[in-house]
Amino acid sequence: RSTLIFLVFILFGLCAPENQQEKKDSNEWQLLASMLSVNSFLSQQAKIFFNMIFDKDASLMDLLQLTLVLAFVVFLCFSAAHPILLHLAQGPLKPFLWAVCEREYNQPSRLNELKLYGITISNKQEYFDKAIVRFWPNMMMIYTQHAISGLLAMPAVLGNYCYLNKEDASSLACFGILLEIGWEVQDVARILYYRAWKGDKELFPNKLIVMKCVHHMTSLVGIPLILLCRDMPELHRLCFDMQLTSFLYGFCEEYSRTLDIRKKPAKLVESMVCWYLVTIGFVCMRILDGFYLKYKILELVYSQEMWMHFTFLLVMGSIFSVFNIFATAICFQRAIEISQKLPDAMKSRNKKM
Repeated sequence: RSTLIFLVFILFGLCAPENQQEKKDSNEWQLLASMLSVNSFLSQQAKIFFNMIFDKDASLMDLLQLTLVLAFVVFLCFSAAHPILLHLAQGPLKPFLWAVCEREYNQPSRLNELKLYGITISNKQEYFDKAIVRFWPNMMMIYTQHAISGLLAMPAVLGNYCYLNKEDASSLACFGILLEIGWEVQDVARILYYRAWKGDKELFPNKLIVMKCVHHMTSLVGIPLILLCRDMPELHRLCFDMQLTSFLYGFCEEYSRTLDIRKKPAKLVESMVCWYLVTIGFVCMRILDGFYLKYKILELVYSQEMWMHFTFLLVMGSIFSVFNIFATAICFQRAIEISQKLPDAMKSRNKKM
C-alpha cells in the first residue's frame, strides 16, 4: 500500500509540472495574441486617423472625432511631461526660478497682472509657489503646442515655395487648427475637473476661468471654417499668425524673465527689445493682418449667403479681436514700463564709471 501511494505521488509530481508548463505556455500565447490584436487595432485606428487628417471631404462628425482624439493625445502628452517639468522646477531649476521670483516680486506690474487673473499674493514664497512653480510647467507645454500648430500651417503659408502639394499643405494647416482646438477641449475638461470635482478655486480662480473660456470659445470657429473654406489661403495664414505670435509671446516672456534688469542696463535693453518685438508682432499679425484675413473670410461666407454662419463668425471674430487688442495692450504696457527705467539705469551706470 505504501509503495502504491509512493508511486502515485511520483506520477503526480511528474505530471504536475507539465500541466503547469502547459498552462503557462497557454497564458503566454493568449497574452501574445491579445497584444497582437491590440497592436492591429491601434494600427488600424492610426491609419483611419491619418486618412481623416488628409481627407479634404471630411464631414463635421469626422472633424469632431479627430478633435476628441487630439484632445486625448494632448492630455496624455501633457500628463507625461508635467511631472518631469515640475521635478525640474522644484529641483535642479529651483535656484534659477527663485532668482526670477526675487526679481519679479518687487515689480508692481507683475502683481497687478496676477490680481487681474484673480490670483492674490501675500509673500515671496507664495509668489514662487503660485506664480512660477504652478504655471511654469504647463506654460512650457502650451508654448510647445502653439509652436507645433504654427509649423503645421507653415507649408500652406509658403505656397509654391514649399515642396508639398497644395492639398497636403492645406490638410496640415487644418490639422494645426484642430490641434489647437484639441488642446482647448482638454483644458476645459481639466478646469471642470478641478473646479467641479475637486473644488479647487486657487488653481483656477473665477477671473482666470472667464478669460480662458472667452479664448477657447472663440477658437471653436475653427471647425466651421475648415468645413467652409478648407483650402482658403487666408485661413491658413490666420492659423499661422495666431499660433506664431502666441509662441513669440511665450518665448520672449520666458527669456525676459531670465534677465536681471535691476543691475545691468544692457539686460534692461534686451528685455525692452523683447517686449517691443512682441508688441510689433501682435499689431502686425494679430490686429492688422488678422482684421484683413477675417474680413476676407467673412466676405466669402457673405457672398454664399450663409447668414447664420456669417453672424456666428462675425460675433466670435469680434470677441477674439477684442481679446487680441487687450493682449497687445499688456505687451505694450510692459515695454513702456521697461523703457521708463532705462534713463535711471544709464545714469546710475555713468556715476559708477
